[in-house]
Amino acid sequence: MSKFKDTLELLKSWLVIDENQIKNTNSIYTVENNVIYNSNNGQVIVITPNKDIFSGLISTDDVVKLKTASIPEIIDLLKVNNKEVEQIEYRENQKLVSNFLDVFENSKDFEIINNNVYLKGFKSINIDPYIVARFIELIKNNKVKSKEYNTLLLFTAKLLANPIDYSREDAMKFIVNNDIKLDSNGNLILYRNIVKLNSGNKDFVEFISTQYFIIKGRKKSPKNYIVGYNETKNEYKLFSINNVDSTYENKGNLNDLYNELPTLKENKYTSWHHKGRYTIKIGSIYKIDESIEKLETGRFMCCGGNLHATNVNYDYSGFGDTKVVVLVNPTHIITVPSNDSGKISVSQMWIACYNPNPIGTHFNEKGLEGISNDYDNYTLTELNEILRTQNIDLLNKNDVKSNLTLQDVLTLKSIIENKVVKI
Repeated sequence: MSKFKDTLELLKSWLVIDENQIKNTNSIYTVENNVIYNSNNGQVIVITPNKDIFSGLISTDDVVKLKTASIPEIIDLLKVNNKEVEQIEYRENQKLVSNFLDVFENSKDFEIINNNVYLKGFKSINIDPYIVARFIELIKNNKVKSKEYNTLLLFTAKLLANPIDYSREDAMKFIVNNDIKLDSNGNLILYRNIVKLNSGNKDFVEFISTQYFIIKGRKKSPKNYIVGYNETKNEYKLFSINNVDSTYENKGNLNDLYNELPTLKENKYTSWHHKGRYTIKIGSIYKIDESIEKLETGRFMCCGGNLHATNVNYDYSGFGDTKVVVLVNPTHIITVPSNDSGKISVSQMWIACYNPNPIGTHFNEKGLEGISNDYDNYTLTELNEILRTQNIDLLNKNDVKSNLTLQDVLTLKSIIENKVVKI
């Protein structure tokens, strides 16, 4: 989803600039900045024509540059802190997308309130301008029925269900600044390592997991394949259902074996950070048990006691001997560590499959659609429990209370039920 940044640039190229403005990426007018400078201590305040305010230290030689500097140049000259930069970027992006909100007129999915875009039936939180920009481009290009629109809608609904403001912000920052892909149901496709436990033949589990997703990626049915094992060669091999080599023992149907993975005694792993506290199974949920362990919800903290997942380029090999692909529902993202932007802290993930690829190579997301539906079925079970008990607090994260209403939860449930890609 690196398209988020590209889309903002595209919208800027679409924008009709008033003849009294300079067309650039920061909407800076020809009017000069207002600069207030204290020559005794080097303190300076800069107020742009857009009323953005910057402060910092600067040399006498450089102060004159601030008079006509663009926002990036001001940031560079004053070494503005990251938080200020993020706030300014958000306002600039919000201002940019506000020029195109007419595309949402008569939309069945969105509504506009005070120049903010909301999902219909989901009015507690407005949508981030990066996401709004992607929807603008898709709608303008008549792609409302496309797979990407569907994926983005699911991602948006799940992100809005996250009760922590900075978690939603960090999720977008993580996706925009890293090479992150989404599965068809709007979950993040991420990576990590887990630790083998001494409980049988892991080659069997990893073969089933890998072959299942290879076949799904080829748009073929795993039901049409048999897993065979040759004891002499100590080799597992995949055969079409009517063409099994007689020298190989028939271990079962690939589809059935994959569905049985969570029950296999061989399928037992743990994590480097939680050794002994959690048993991890490929093809199943891995989550913090909040009844016995408190989530660490502080922003920018190291992932600590939470669960960790990474981008595709991150070397996680020091934290386990088995590489896996994981899916993360954006509702359960906590934070991105300030000193480790390639890693993200979460409260739960779905351990999708063994990862045979080297660091830096994305897993084929086409093969993940089946397990993505399994994960969404798990999510629907959680939402149904909230609706059954009428207890919105089940979405809380520690002391951070959700702003969602039961109507919002009902809308989220409906979006997932109606938009999940059937395979």
